[in-house]
Amino acid sequence: MKKTKILTLVASAAFVNWVVAESPPKPTKPERPEKPSEEKKGVFGEWLDKEGFITDGPKIKNWIDTDGDRIDDRMQKGPGAPIGENRPDKEILRPNKPDQGGEKPETGGPDPRPFPPKPKPEEGGEKPEPKPRPKPGEGGEKPVIGGPDPRPYLPKPKPGEGGNKPDKDLFGSWLDKDGYITDGPKIENWIDTDGDNIDDRKQKGPGLPKGENRPQKPKPRPLPPKPKPAKPGIVDSNKTDGSSTGRPEIKRPTRPARPELSDDLKGQLDSYKKEHDDLRKALHEKLKALKNPTRDQVKKITKEFHDTNKDRFDAQKELAKSLKDGLKAARPERPAKPVVPEKVLELRAAHDKVLKSVSESKREFMSALSKASKEERKDLLDGFREQQKKLQEEMKNIQRQIRESIDKPKTDVIAEKPRVERRPPPRPRPDVSSKTDDRRPAGR
Repeated sequence: MKKTKILTLVASAAFVNWVVAESPPKPTKPERPEKPSEEKKGVFGEWLDKEGFITDGPKIKNWIDTDGDRIDDRMQKGPGAPIGENRPDKEILRPNKPDQGGEKPETGGPDPRPFPPKPKPEEGGEKPEPKPRPKPGEGGEKPVIGGPDPRPYLPKPKPGEGGNKPDKDLFGSWLDKDGYITDGPKIENWIDTDGDNIDDRKQKGPGLPKGENRPQKPKPRPLPPKPKPAKPGIVDSNKTDGSSTGRPEIKRPTRPARPELSDDLKGQLDSYKKEHDDLRKALHEKLKALKNPTRDQVKKITKEFHDTNKDRFDAQKELAKSLKDGLKAARPERPAKPVVPEKVLELRAAHDKVLKSVSESKREFMSALSKASKEERKDLLDGFREQQKKLQEEMKNIQRQIRESIDKPKTDVIAEKPRVERRPPPRPRPDVSSKTDDRRPAGR
């Protein structure tokens, strides 16, 4: 019996396994999307009104889709809900004629909605009695003052760190009384609490325009310089009356008088000027007849004019030569240059020779100094100094001889001016005759 039960169990288990293996697989259920959290539920319907239509106005371009239905959560009422539609435009239909329902309502008749009359106080229209205030023991306790604030606020931002309210103390800190920006260096940080892209320190208040730089005042015109005081013994040079008394007269060389030309030479000059003007005028008229002449055309016409009037130009050249000779003969004779005496020329040659020896001695000294040792340099310096001293004395002697040998031009002897006495008068000497030998007694 036990064996038959075991065999039947094994056979039934094998049959069940065969049936399970041959049966088709069951379809898997699709995974449900995760339910949006409580934080994301608040996004749904942000852009919808009470009636389910999309509100007007600009929309933020970011995309929020927590339920995975390819619809922005702010345009649907909840997860899986359809997208909201735009509000349809209302059409206002107005009747055109009175026959089509456009009759005006009658006014002045009885009110179709009569209201019941208000009851009088005696007929049940008494006013309700006011409720008494609760006492402190019956629920009318005053709130406790001084405990912790149930609504803690955030700390106020410091000036310059942002915040909702701008700091009024910063406005106009770089402006003077007239509203202009003050001079001097400015801190490079930027403070803009009102968000108008203007530094608060350059405007008087929030939203006001930026202050301007103070306009520069025009510089005053410089005054003319004061006249210098006149030197003693010389007349003031600022006077315009032409008086020059007190100043030494400057003797300038007198210009020789120009001689008068002869009548024949004057006639030749007039004829030369007239012929020159006529030729110039004729050539100018020919060039003026052309319209927008080029350089080649001007050269061609000028050459043709010279060829046709060759005789006149040759006569002008001959007349110019004769005029030059006549004017040269009429010039005054030039004064002869002063002749330098031979003694001065000899002294000048000797001076040049000494000057040349000075430069040669310097050159020789520098070359010898570069090759000498430290002990020899002192002897070289002493010798060079003695040599230069002798040459300088010789040059001074030659210059003195040159000055003495030159004849000085004779000039008018200028009388010596009296010297102005600016010292105060001497003090008078005390009278010595009034003094005596009497002395004050010592035992007084």
